[in-house]
Amino acid sequence: MNWPWLRIGSATTWVVAFVVWLSTAGFTTERFTVVFWVITALVAFTLGSRPWWQAPLDWMPIIVFFLAYDWTRGHAAVLGRPVMWLWPPKIDAWIGGGTVPSVWLQERFAASNAHLPWWETIVATTYLSHFIAPFVIGGVLWVRHREQFVRFMTRLALVSAIGVVAYMLVPAAPPWAAARCTHAEVADNPRAPACLSDPVPEQPDRTVLPAFERHEPGYRPMVQRISARGWAKVPGMERTRGFIQTGIDGSNLVAAVPSLHGAGALLVAWFLWPFARRRWRPLLVAYPLAMAFSLVYGGDHYVVDIALGWALVAFVMLTVGRFEHFRTARAAAPAADTADAPDTVVLAGRTASPAARHLASG
Repeated sequence: MNWPWLRIGSATTWVVAFVVWLSTAGFTTERFTVVFWVITALVAFTLGSRPWWQAPLDWMPIIVFFLAYDWTRGHAAVLGRPVMWLWPPKIDAWIGGGTVPSVWLQERFAASNAHLPWWETIVATTYLSHFIAPFVIGGVLWVRHREQFVRFMTRLALVSAIGVVAYMLVPAAPPWAAARCTHAEVADNPRAPACLSDPVPEQPDRTVLPAFERHEPGYRPMVQRISARGWAKVPGMERTRGFIQTGIDGSNLVAAVPSLHGAGALLVAWFLWPFARRRWRPLLVAYPLAMAFSLVYGGDHYVVDIALGWALVAFVMLTVGRFEHFRTARAAAPAADTADAPDTVVLAGRTASPAARHLASG
């Protein structure tokens, strides 16, 4: 039964609750908080037209998966695999013609915290969209076409799961970490050397990623993790920046390969491409490219990390797509065989002609 007044009331209540929460607690990118607000929005805005429990039930598998994902990511060190410190910057230096792209970008465009360029707000917003966009898109798909919601979330879960396996088997340090540690400090491929917690290395000229030639007052001449600092230019976001920094500090510091930020952006663009109108498709192309820039400029990933993330998305999209096509074709085969069968019917153990079937039906 469709109850529009009930839906209007529940939707209004949700909007008020969300605004109050946003103004008191501050915006956060914590995954389960985002999912909570998405699910409650789906319930509120479809109440009366769909059973209230349908949204929580449909989202439960993805919630359980990401609980397991976070637990596994937190225990990624159990295998004790050596961390790659040197190979990623060597590959990126080859890609950059002798210079690591993160070093080149920050040396020329980064500034001190007191003189942030305006466009770093766009960089930060792009970086943080990774924690929000997939779930908002999942919510829209759930409302418009539940089957597409299942398809999208299946691909998101597979990309995330394979990424976690890669983190466990091939841990790798990001550029900002390599800029804090010398070759001697990471010679035995450690997972958590003391230099990781030292924002100012004692020997900046001997670090894996060397210091810059910069003389701006207050500027650190080294690759820093600055993907999210652009939100400092947004008024009223001090508490939000604290939430973000807490999440960064609690993350796996050597989970750079592959880049799930880069993978997630390409997954969104690739999946939405068939549904997007032509005038919106340039934005779908721009999104993964903007994410790649924010990650490399921000010191979170090497170019090779992003390339591997994109390769992972291509593998999942093509493999799952072929499997879905095979399953659909297999399910359709019996129906096609039935449609092509002779127009006969069995009566009393004998095969009857169409005329006999007509008489038998009265």
